[in-house]
Amino acid sequence: MPQGGSLVGRYHCPVAIFTRILTGFARFVVRAFVAALGAVFALVGLLLVLGVGLFGVAVALVLVAWARLRGRPAPPVRFQWRQAWVRRGRFGARFGGSAGAFGRRRDADVVDVEFTEPRAADAPPPPRRLE
Repeated sequence: MPQGGSLVGRYHCPVAIFTRILTGFARFVVRAFVAALGAVFALVGLLLVLGVGLFGVAVALVLVAWARLRGRPAPPVRFQWRQAWVRRGRFGARFGGSAGAFGRRRDADVVDVEFTEPRAADAPPPPRRLE
């Protein structure tokens, strides 16, 4: 026998049944709202990505048209997938490279040329001082 001496269970009361129905309906409404909100955010994200892509295509077409109108060849298309901070040399020492002054690599200024020392007989005399 349930507590309180009543043979009626706690969920057989008409108020409890009505409360369970309202709670279930409220959960359904909240889940439907969250799903609709997720769908709206997904659609906005998709439209944003498509808009950025179309903007990039429009800028590329304008650059090509401008180059052709000026009689020059179209600029080359370069896809660079490396991050800018890797290219500039920041954090280079941490990742195995060496970062030079102001983010440049020091060996970028080195030019390899063949060089021979002039002989003493071939060297011109030093300039004379005018007094």
